[in-house]
Amino acid sequence: MIYFDIDGVIRDLDGYFGKRRTEWHMKVNGMTLVEAVDSDMRALTETEPLPFLEVIREFNPEPTFMTVQPANWIKPTMEWIGKHVPGAAINFTPAPTYKLWLLKPGDLLVEDYPFFEDYSRIILIDWPYNQNVKNPYARVRTPDELRDIIREKGAST
Repeated sequence: MIYFDIDGVIRDLDGYFGKRRTEWHMKVNGMTLVEAVDSDMRALTETEPLPFLEVIREFNPEPTFMTVQPANWIKPTMEWIGKHVPGAAINFTPAPTYKLWLLKPGDLLVEDYPFFEDYSRIILIDWPYNQNVKNPYARVRTPDELRDIIREKGAST
């Protein structure tokens, strides 16, 4: 099975604020991304999807997501998913490392997070802030690259 993160994979919070982060902890309008979203919660419901979402829906219109969201983001995130990916399942985890613990043998995770210890089962969406990541299962720069990897894996998403 292939699981998917939300922010930075299908939801473009950086784009909502008009700035692509070059570092994970880079300030957006003088605030961390979390602070920026907390000051404008519409970001969680009005942000545009990234083009990777269309590829994911080609293989499964009801994919399963794994995401870390602050408590006050959960309801608006569910609203956004309901609007853009109705029927999808969402596993909310308390920390990024929990996502890896939930993977079963053969599973993969499409992710953008730059601080895992092991990327052997991570299809990494390439952003400036995760260039330090070594040896992911695959590094994806375009929707076509993601499509090819999912097709090659031959797994249900």
